[in-house]
Amino acid sequence: MIILIGGEKGGSGKSCLAQNLAVYLQQKNHDILLLDADPQGTTTDWVKER
Repeated sequence: MIILIGGEKGGSGKSCLAQNLAVYLQQKNHDILLLDADPQGTTTDWVKER
């Protein structure tokens, strides 16, 4: 299954939604590949802190 969360508008919660969805699916024993294509690196920073 491939899920894409994207859009052009900043600040609309795309990274937050992707992060929470990845955690949820991982807890349901799915294999997860979370790719951060955002130039700000929001999800990359989140993964480092997590």
